[in-house]
Amino acid sequence: MTDLGLRIIGISGTNGSGKDTVSNILADLLNYKFISVSQFLRQELLKQAKEINRENTRELSNHLEIKYGKSYLVEEAINQYKKFKDEFGGLVVSSIRNTNEASKVKSLNGIMVWVDADPEIRYQRIKDNLNRDRPADDDVSFSDFLKQENEEMAYNKNNQNLNTAEIKIMCDITILNNNNLGSLKKILTEKFLIKSN
Repeated sequence: MTDLGLRIIGISGTNGSGKDTVSNILADLLNYKFISVSQFLRQELLKQAKEINRENTRELSNHLEIKYGKSYLVEEAINQYKKFKDEFGGLVVSSIRNTNEASKVKSLNGIMVWVDADPEIRYQRIKDNLNRDRPADDDVSFSDFLKQENEEMAYNKNNQNLNTAEIKIMCDITILNNNNLGSLKKILTEKFLIKSN
């Protein structure tokens, strides 16, 4: 609980691990508002008539952080949440991609969650999921999929502030999402000590 009366959970993890699925389940179980940083960035790219891909998303994210501050996307999610705060018990922010955003969640006494799954499973998920709205990113070979992930796991000049390996270290809870939705819901219920109805 923060001085704003905000309960917040930040979600990060590997590509195709099920970050949004975890976020939706937690939001439902806890009666929290779910806001996806990635979805916000994709909507902004559509407004600018730009292709939705990793490069453009990363460039937009960097631009917003330079203009408004390094934890801007989490702060924007909090501002959006405030419009609904009387309806929900807290906020789940998905797709946290840099350490500044994770630090913002932690500074608010929030919980950071790392979501992962075996690479082969994650790759098949992005191939099977036609609702991700990012065909340019998802139409890749398995080797390119792994290469992209390795590039994003550590800071370099091309990724700017992306460093997901560092975020993983900052996380309080790790969720391994290798199985079905029922199994995932059970894991989340146990990890977050949610009482069954």
